[in-house]
Amino acid sequence: MINQYKNLWQKIFQDNARFVDNYFALFFNEQSFKYLATTFPPIELQACLLNCGYDFLWQNQNLKLAYLSGILTNEKFRKQGLANRLISQTLRDDFKDNYSLAALITFDENLVKYYQKFGFVSVGDRKEAVFNRRDVDKNCFDKYIFVKDADITDIRYRRFFACRDNAIVHNEKTLELYNGKDYYRYVLLYQGTVRAIAIATKEKYFMNFLDFVYCDTDSKQAMLSFVAKQTRRDIRLNYGKYDMIRVVNARKILEVYAANNYDAKFSLHIDDPLIGENNITVQTSNGKVTDIEDSYKVRRMDIEEFTLYFFDKAELFLMLDK
Repeated sequence: MINQYKNLWQKIFQDNARFVDNYFALFFNEQSFKYLATTFPPIELQACLLNCGYDFLWQNQNLKLAYLSGILTNEKFRKQGLANRLISQTLRDDFKDNYSLAALITFDENLVKYYQKFGFVSVGDRKEAVFNRRDVDKNCFDKYIFVKDADITDIRYRRFFACRDNAIVHNEKTLELYNGKDYYRYVLLYQGTVRAIAIATKEKYFMNFLDFVYCDTDSKQAMLSFVAKQTRRDIRLNYGKYDMIRVVNARKILEVYAANNYDAKFSLHIDDPLIGENNITVQTSNGKVTDIEDSYKVRRMDIEEFTLYFFDKAELFLMLDK
């Protein structure tokens, strides 16, 4: 079954075999592998995906987030609604498995509307930015220490990756994959303290930043300048993709928000056609969430509006590409 999935992945996504082997070695297991298959021999995969667990740092708490990757349908079985069934069931299972959020990433604008059917919304900065190598700031070279090919599994760097609020916290598996020879890893230090980390792939004319974490504007400019000067390439900040997120457990989100915003007070009814447990009418006040009777006075939100209200600026940085 795993070999079928790998072959379909390579054929549909055009990723190289080494990347696929590394990715599966780290993330493929019985819990993450979700699929539909024929019931009679020869057994063939019809639709499949990987449901990988991450932490998402929000309101000073790590929430469980399910990253749906490698979503595909075997060409033989398309136009039968199989991917719809698989994604819907995966999200319902995620609720039962105590996930608070689910996320996915696509580079295909046409797929954005498709995933919206399941309650996903586009979030974050959706602009693609390019740093021109002619804009290098030469004044930063004496101030910072620049480290190339850093071992980002080092505990100092793992902690730095986990410092962003409203963002993915990379787990050790992700960093191990980034640590491979297919990626360039740059670290910026100031007086022995980590100020920025960048993960990149090299293209013909660009360094493509897959992830970029920095403390402030100065450290951002310094990292861009160092990489541009060393590689003699412009730098593309990978904002052209579509990051999509969905609330899986609305009550959990409200409870975390209320606990960190004691003075917040509002009444809300949430509509979620996919995950029935999210259809709740509640009041948030004094740091708690309590059930109340529905009425015309209660503000109504569908799950998409609810997700955007809390996570419109979320940073995912989940796409590990070839």
